[in-house]
Amino acid sequence: MNTTSTSVRGTPPVSQRRIREDGGAHPYAGYAALLRLALRRDRIRLPAWVLGIGLMTGYFANAIQVAYPEESDLEAITGFMEAPAGLVMSGPGYGVEDPSYPIVFAMIYAVWLMLAAAFLNILLVGRHTRAEEEAGRLELVRANVVGRHAPLAVAATLAIGANLALFLLSWVLLSAAGYPSAGSALMGASIAMVGLVFAGLAAVINQLTEHSRSATGAASLMVALAMVIRGAGDDSIAGAMGDLSNQLVIDAMGGDADNLVDGYLGTCAMFNAFMVACYALTAAHRLTREEAAGRTEVMLAGSVARVRWMGAALLTTLLATTTALLGAGLGMGLGAAAVTGEWSYLGSMLGAHLVFLPAIAVVLAVAAAGYAVRPSWLNLAWVVAVYGMVIGFLGSMLDLPDWTTDLSPFGSIALVPLEEQSATPLVVLVIVAVVVVVAALVRFRRRDLVTG
Repeated sequence: MNTTSTSVRGTPPVSQRRIREDGGAHPYAGYAALLRLALRRDRIRLPAWVLGIGLMTGYFANAIQVAYPEESDLEAITGFMEAPAGLVMSGPGYGVEDPSYPIVFAMIYAVWLMLAAAFLNILLVGRHTRAEEEAGRLELVRANVVGRHAPLAVAATLAIGANLALFLLSWVLLSAAGYPSAGSALMGASIAMVGLVFAGLAAVINQLTEHSRSATGAASLMVALAMVIRGAGDDSIAGAMGDLSNQLVIDAMGGDADNLVDGYLGTCAMFNAFMVACYALTAAHRLTREEAAGRTEVMLAGSVARVRWMGAALLTTLLATTTALLGAGLGMGLGAAAVTGEWSYLGSMLGAHLVFLPAIAVVLAVAAAGYAVRPSWLNLAWVVAVYGMVIGFLGSMLDLPDWTTDLSPFGSIALVPLEEQSATPLVVLVIVAVVVVVAALVRFRRRDLVTG
């Protein structure tokens, strides 16, 4: 009887197992099983990301044609596209001497879609590599016959699949909007390739850092650095506004054509605030990771009260958020002051960023309330943040009703230094944040912990 070909029922023969000659598991052993598990875990989150970016692509492609019924009307925006502010926001322009819908789309909107694709891949790779290891799940998985490189290979496969879906969806939606098929395919490929670049970068960073939040922060910093390098076109903010004549862009920067420098700086401060809000939510997710890993249960088994534990985590996140806003305001203030020679911008840009702190606190409070009911409900706060960002940048351009702006915690924040900020909305936001957090703490005291 040939014993080398026999096996226990349900177990493949030794000759068929992924075993190396030195007796260890094959580096990619267990890859298929881990991939199925990852697809199951991300069966809602990943399609939502891809569909969201795809729908944004289709919406922007059609919105240009609605805002400018004739391509000849696009000449009104070419001054902005060629100016330094346009370079900073959208990169160097090509073909602006004879603008068309595809050219304007590529100039103004493509960079934001690429930015979304970059963050999709950074979060995706981090979630399936360093976050799994930090939570302790990867150690349990590796205790079975799972190769050393299998988890990273799964993350890379998911990233490739997501970006391939982005390419196909963007190609189809742009073509459906009437754009040339070849150019639509090229734009979809560009968005997907940017995503793949940052997927690879995130994979490397996650191998070099100890914590998932550090890896996400470092990769996000690389995104910001890429934006700065791409947008480096001139050293004059004032000159950036000289040829700006398009009313839609003016509306997006506060609606004051006579003071576009302050409007531009205020809009940049709003963008920075949204990025900080995203950081706050990412940091808040540590609550869910700690609970899922069982560390929360161990901590609360001692003398630490639930309210104290959750309150300390929220307070730490809020302090880090404040520090991030101060850093962003200081950097922008120094840059504006150096370019314009008006050092008053240093203080005004610090204020322009700090006025968003109460709004971000409300977003963080919503996250706390969702977590207090159920850990996965923390993600509901992302709806509030994304809604605020869409309304903040597109609300005035689309002439939406006032109530749509009032629904966002960011809707009552002024674009400092262009506008003066009233104290009343800030006080109301602080009260709302405190009330929601207190309710969340009370609810968390009564909720059962969820582990595993």
